[in-house]
Amino acid sequence: KGEDDSLDSPLWHIVAMEHVIDEANSRNIHHLVVKGFSEEGCAGEQSALWAWTYGAAALILPEQAGFPVFHRTPDEDFDSAQRAFSSIEVEIHLDNPDLTCCAFDD
Repeated sequence: KGEDDSLDSPLWHIVAMEHVIDEANSRNIHHLVVKGFSEEGCAGEQSALWAWTYGAAALILPEQAGFPVFHRTPDEDFDSAQRAFSSIEVEIHLDNPDLTCCAFDD
């Protein structure tokens, strides 16, 4: 967080990502992908930000780095609007090696 950063700013930055998986469901998680989108509702141009699979480390960016994300509608005068993500998607890929019927995760 820099001097100009505040919770009131329309622009925040993702500076780290780490998986959190319920141990009871860990056998069925194969990998996950985090994507950033240029428009709300996971629309527009997309960029893969991070991927995780077993054995992968958390992503911790250097202090001067971060993925820009709007947490509310940006003002038209805001210069970084073209470079910030408006929505984030976590895509989880599952596996069912035991062919278990009717399994779910809440």
